Amino acid sequence: MCVRRGTAVLVLAPVLILAFASLSRACVGARALSMGGAFTGLADDVSASYWNPAALVFLDGKYLTWMRTASKRDETNYQDYVAYTTPLGEDRALALSYIAYRLTRAIRAYGDSRSWYQRWYWLSYAVTAEENTALGLNVKFVDDDLEIVQGGIPLATSPDTDMTLDLAMYHRASERLTLGLLVQDVNEPESTVEFVGSDVLTLRWIRNWRPGLAIYADKNVIFSAEVYDATDAFDRAFRAGIEKQFPDQGWALRAGWYGDRDAPTLGVGLWGEGWSLDVAWLGGDLNGKWFVSATGGF
Repeated sequence: MCVRRGTAVLVLAPVLILAFASLSRACVGARALSMGGAFTGLADDVSASYWNPAALVFLDGKYLTWMRTASKRDETNYQDYVAYTTPLGEDRALALSYIAYRLTRAIRAYGDSRSWYQRWYWLSYAVTAEENTALGLNVKFVDDDLEIVQGGIPLATSPDTDMTLDLAMYHRASERLTLGLLVQDVNEPESTVEFVGSDVLTLRWIRNWRPGLAIYADKNVIFSAEVYDATDAFDRAFRAGIEKQFPDQGWALRAGWYGDRDAPTLGVGLWGEGWSLDVAWLGGDLNGKWFVSATGGF
């Protein structure tokens, strides 16, 4: 999000920045994270409900996934993620997803406390546009609850609910190349922060264009890349990843670069009949965090 309204920006915006300065932003799915968060053009598992909902139509069954931030949860935005997807005939798919995080900090000596709790609920819908191309939509409802207390006195609250829309496209160009595009928060909704005795600060969710691709060097090696926030010269960043699969042994190694956080990433995946387990480690500005995902097929 960015500040939309300028009347209170110079005084109030720094308060929000300082209150949650330790927050480090990561996305979801241990497999995707271990590949540097470069997953929009790959999106070949159920975490596509976040990365590229259009790709859900190409999954071959029903899946349930769960991700947990396994370390340093008090400084990571997405702490838990759950998604379920099911096909609707041969050319459509549906998914239901949930994200939650709660960031809290208390400084008792000064009577200060800060908390930020968000819950995301969303529905994903994918439809085949032609044989190798699909379109997707996310309709997300975000329940936002922010509270900042200084010296024992409430300073700011944000009891707000927003609806955001994502649009997506996924194209299988060949057996070795897939292309994806995710446009997050296309409707650019606004949130408000109410400061006690001051003006209301309005924040705007910024539209985020994320093009990506995946290259299959062979059936067991995948390279992926994407541009985060491609239309914003200030926030634009490059992400890239690689996965090497060992299908006979049922495991994979992964690595990547999470460009907008200057974070190297590593990970490993295990799978068997109808299940998979993935672990990711994110270094750099993401401060050595661990993520775990488990997925089951039906």
